[in-house]
Amino acid sequence: MGGRFASRLVLFVGAVVAIVFAGGEGDVGASSSALAWVDRSVHVVGGPVSAPGQVLVVVSSANRSAWLEAIDAKTGAVNWRLPAGFSDITAGVTTTPLVRDGVALALVPAGGKGSSLVRLEGIDVSSGKVLWSRRPTFVEDAPSSCPPPIARRGFCTVVGRGSLSSDLIALAPRTGAELARVPNILRAMGLTFTRPAPTLR
Repeated sequence: MGGRFASRLVLFVGAVVAIVFAGGEGDVGASSSALAWVDRSVHVVGGPVSAPGQVLVVVSSANRSAWLEAIDAKTGAVNWRLPAGFSDITAGVTTTPLVRDGVALALVPAGGKGSSLVRLEGIDVSSGKVLWSRRPTFVEDAPSSCPPPIARRGFCTVVGRGSLSSDLIALAPRTGAELARVPNILRAMGLTFTRPAPTLR
């Protein structure tokens, strides 16, 4: 996990400036130059992502643990926080908080020290309440929005089934219900693709 936390110490300014004036969900985009507040102590390793009235980030602590935090966009106060895990997601792959329909997808550590097991949980962004929780699993790729036609507003992620076999699953944000499953997903990160050499005449 050392490489994952090699990101910079962030002056939490620009992201918050954008959120104060944006009420939607999704990646942050600058929309004003007014300064709301500054937090010089936040070590951000994922995000920020906007949600109504809040900013969601994954931060690392001094003991190298990670947390999913919901920060009030106007004051900088932490409204709620949950332990965050990265499971078997490849180190160095950006893992950004995911929000759909007012629900954040959390990967909560579910095993002991050194375990990659996580619980997928749906968290109500406004209150921090757990809306649903799935049994512990191994997550092998960073969760993302599902592409159509799988599930236009769903959470998609790749989970392990053991014996080197993985499935892509789509989950309904509000209920955690499985909307679709694509079996036998393989990653080709170890392959090198090259163009054919040109023919000399």
